[in-house]
Amino acid sequence: MGTACTTGAQDVAAKIFDTEEILPTYDAILVRDRTRRLVRHYGPGHERKQGQGPEPLFGNPENWVFREKRGNYIAITASSDAQPIVVQSRVEAEQMVRNEPDQYFGCQWFDDKYTDKSAKVFPRECKFFQNGYQPMKAATSLIAYYVQLPEEPFAQDADKVGSDGFTDPGGKLDSFQGHSCTTKMPGRLQGVADVPGLTVIGDVDPYDLKQGKIANLWLLAGFSSLAEFGPDAIRTLFRRTPNLRSLPAADFNTYTVTLYDLEVEPWEEKDIVVDEKLSWSEATCQLLGCRPTRTGELWPCILEKAIAAHCGGWDYVHGGNITHAWRLLTGCKEVYTIKKTQSNRFRAFGTFNPNAKRWERMANAPHNPRKLNEGGTSDNGSNLSGTQVETFQGLWPMEWPKVGGGGRLGKDITPGELFNKMCAWDDANYIITALCDKTEGEMKGKGVKKGFMYNVRQIIENCGGTGPDMIELRARRGIREIQFGGWEDGGKKWEENPAVYEACGSPEPHDDGIFWVDREDFFKNFSTIFLCAKRMDDWIEPEAH
Repeated sequence: MGTACTTGAQDVAAKIFDTEEILPTYDAILVRDRTRRLVRHYGPGHERKQGQGPEPLFGNPENWVFREKRGNYIAITASSDAQPIVVQSRVEAEQMVRNEPDQYFGCQWFDDKYTDKSAKVFPRECKFFQNGYQPMKAATSLIAYYVQLPEEPFAQDADKVGSDGFTDPGGKLDSFQGHSCTTKMPGRLQGVADVPGLTVIGDVDPYDLKQGKIANLWLLAGFSSLAEFGPDAIRTLFRRTPNLRSLPAADFNTYTVTLYDLEVEPWEEKDIVVDEKLSWSEATCQLLGCRPTRTGELWPCILEKAIAAHCGGWDYVHGGNITHAWRLLTGCKEVYTIKKTQSNRFRAFGTFNPNAKRWERMANAPHNPRKLNEGGTSDNGSNLSGTQVETFQGLWPMEWPKVGGGGRLGKDITPGELFNKMCAWDDANYIITALCDKTEGEMKGKGVKKGFMYNVRQIIENCGGTGPDMIELRARRGIREIQFGGWEDGGKKWEENPAVYEACGSPEPHDDGIFWVDREDFFKNFSTIFLCAKRMDDWIEPEAH
């Protein structure tokens, strides 16, 4: 009997071929070896209390500018926890903003003809609607901006370096879903990252990634999982950018991002050069792609832009899978989707065709959003439109990775066996993420959102010598930490198990999305594990250290 291919979304039989042999098993007793294990990066939020957010920097006092916007009021969203401060007069409001612009976004008041002479001051913690202000004839606003860079790049430098062409009219990134985009340059008083401390890569925060209009959480999850290995992992992607640590500069900035070209065999590194212009949606008055971090790091925006250009446009990265993100970022073919079966066992899947004994064909884009012309079908099942190949969308049963004991193709394993393998993958510095796909009704009140991925940061067996096996995970900003099992921040089980509390590093609530669960709750609530079987200690370039 042959081996069947399934789609990524459901187990639907595809082509069946004859197999020539039963693949061997490599099961073995697992012994942990932490000698090469990299300590995972906590990020700057670990130094802050939960929900506190980063402390604003004041920067150079001479760089603050204050712009009065007549006919505009300051707009915040209905979901904003922070609220404006009401003061008695415009003079008092202006004084607060001018004295502490790092703390206050701006203030607003109404025309003199109104009897109400009070004014409102808006802390920067407020959640602002679109660009922060909206038209209203009777209102006037004063908004504080920080000028990190000249408002326009030096003309001679822009001419010398030139645009990357991606966001220019007719470029790959000039539109999304048929709607044209404009551009903004961060730090140049255009309403994007006009904050002190603007940099490309700082103390990288795996938690602080905020999605834009593009449905590419799969890609941001890939960024976050890579960032668990610290700033050097992100610098590795930018290693061919000259003078990276001094950017962005006053000159017109360009960045070289090194990705992998999946459309050649073997896969090759490919440098994508992008400039500082970011796609902007005039309809929503927001960046089309992801936001700079709250501390002013630009690497997520630049990396996302480079990948969108590499894949062919914004439409080509609108939807995808974290395993494809890992292919593009690390060049690793050994990426696994490990799925729970109805019998509560787990099976490994990937894109190695066991019948043809080769890897399936991949394109750089995770999918082709445009309708393909009628054409043939390649021998690996990928659609062809002229010379264009769409990324293989199915999954084949895979042998288990040799690291962790291996296992024959199609072998189902128990949660306990999978836990042991995960321990070995953690020690080998593989990237692991977990998907919770419980419905909101099933997880009501437990903080889990359907379909979100969590980074697996650390795995401890027989924690504290008292028995429980513990798994440390991280959510991204906007995704709540899981609240069950008594191991939540401040939960009763920490107090009941002081040895476990100490072995887990004495966890306390921090602004970093990190939380712990025990093995039983992990496998009960996470049905899919994603694995990138690439040693990150080997992948990180020495120059990045």
